[in-house]
Amino acid sequence: MNGEAARHLNGAVGMAVFIGACAMLFAALLFAYAVVRTQAVAWPPPGTPPFPRAAAASNGLLLLAAGFAL
Repeated sequence: MNGEAARHLNGAVGMAVFIGACAMLFAALLFAYAVVRTQAVAWPPPGTPPFPRAAAASNGLLLLAAGFAL
């Protein structure tokens, strides 16, 4: 295998590992949220502020734009 092919293979493997690590982190955070929510007596807990939907929507759009930019 020549140097150019090996470099492309190394890059592909590295990107696959990175995407896999990000996916596992995301899954772990969702699982932790699900555990906390199922063990809570009331959801959302009393006294918590409402969920900021506008901020979540703007962050989602920002992530979508970043994905298209790549």
